[in-house]
Amino acid sequence: MERQLTVNKTLLTGSAIIYREFLTTQAYAKVNELFAAQTVEAVRQVYKQRDEEGQDHLPAPIVWLHDYHLMLAANTIRCICDEEGLEIRMGFFLHIPFPSFDIIRIFPWVDEILMGMLGCDLVGFHTEDYCLNFVDCCQRLLGCQLDRKKMIVQLGGRVVQVKALPIGIPYARFENLALSAPRVYPQDVKVSSVFVLIYKSKQTLTGASSYSF
Repeated sequence: MERQLTVNKTLLTGSAIIYREFLTTQAYAKVNELFAAQTVEAVRQVYKQRDEEGQDHLPAPIVWLHDYHLMLAANTIRCICDEEGLEIRMGFFLHIPFPSFDIIRIFPWVDEILMGMLGCDLVGFHTEDYCLNFVDCCQRLLGCQLDRKKMIVQLGGRVVQVKALPIGIPYARFENLALSAPRVYPQDVKVSSVFVLIYKSKQTLTGASSYSF
């Protein structure tokens, strides 16, 4: 009896975890739907303004999505814009590693994630390895046609470019700007004096950056 109770308790715990993950996924999908709706409305406003100003010759507006928070939004945006005849160019960049097939295949909603990302025209990752992981998953899970040499994924008559876009800054440009910019304080002012001056002016400058990856 004790063993049976333990097994039942384990099953109940597992069911609770699955149900919680289901609710979390539903909430994630809802957030993406809301974001997609707002984005489509912004695209409508762009075309409305262009029509009023006679700027129909301008290229299609660009929608640029970022990170794992919005991996489903692109497909919804694409579907609505296609239905309404609104031409857009859309890109997505993932700021975290994209896992290999052996890891991501156990995720229950991986197909939806891949389809969401493939709603874009360009999908970017930090490294070439992440790009290869993504295209491999698209082929093995969705049956997409690939051109690995050009890093192109084909699905439903659409062509999606996959590209490694390492994050960084144009260091030489910023260095030249720093060297050519006028000094804020004279050269003979000590650093300690600068900090005292900032403190007395009661101005606080705070910088924040992400070191999570």
